Amino acid sequence: MFPSLYLTNKKGYPVLPRSLQALVKRFVPLDVQVIVEGRNRGHNANFYQQYLNHLWQEHDTADPVKQYAKVRFFLYIYIPVYIYLF
Repeated sequence: MFPSLYLTNKKGYPVLPRSLQALVKRFVPLDVQVIVEGRNRGHNANFYQQYLNHLWQEHDTADPVKQYAKVRFFLYIYIPVYIYLF
């Protein structure tokens, strides 16, 4: 994502327009990686990362049942591998 896609909110931090927020939130369940690349328009690069982390955390807390199922699924997949290695 390019920093030029971000707007500045009232407090001076970079935020995405609502349409792009909705797009990014659709990719959250897929656990995609987001790369912010380009000139940072005068903001600290950490602000972009913090904002994206906020979007991810907002989604993770939205449905505790899905979160529980996701953890159980990964345990189901990785426990046999872990046992095999040790």
